Amino acid sequence: MSIEETITVEQPVTVMVVRTVRAGAEAEFERAMAALTASALSYPGHLGVNVFRPATAGDRRYRIVFKFDSGGHLDAWRASAETRRLLECVQSVTEGEPEVTELTGLEAWFTLPGRLPATPPPRRRMALVTWLALWPLVSLLLGLLGPWMEPLPFLVRTGILTGLVTVLMTWVVMPRLTALLSGWLFRPPAQ
Repeated sequence: MSIEETITVEQPVTVMVVRTVRAGAEAEFERAMAALTASALSYPGHLGVNVFRPATAGDRRYRIVFKFDSGGHLDAWRASAETRRLLECVQSVTEGEPEVTELTGLEAWFTLPGRLPATPPPRRRMALVTWLALWPLVSLLLGLLGPWMEPLPFLVRTGILTGLVTVLMTWVVMPRLTALLSGWLFRPPAQ
């Protein structure tokens, strides 16, 4: 590899979209979103979708969260003719332009269901919460699995450990820790 070449590491991408549904078009919107969701689920790299319906009567804003394993897979899904057609169906039953927020890396760990923060928490808070999650998790996994993994080659041990940590952090630890500490995480810094 030459000095000019760079290694691109793809990170998971979370896209949060807020759409305001036209009054009386909720059933059409639900059908259009079901088709769009089915399309996304069939695409390579899709990690899941959540649709958060309006929380209160009179609110017509839906929040949709798409997760892909890489920006490349997200872009391929967005660029497909089927996705463009389905988005036109969604657009026909909504008002205005969608509010779209794209998160990669650590910011994606710090999202709360049903809440679309204008900005992610400050990096120093994200770093502290990440460390608070990683330290006990890695310590626990090393204590439990270390003796059984000792005969394995170093790279295999670290591969297993980092794989388990990544899965647990993404789907178990961080959603709960983010919800628990949300008051502090999302509070604006003191001036």
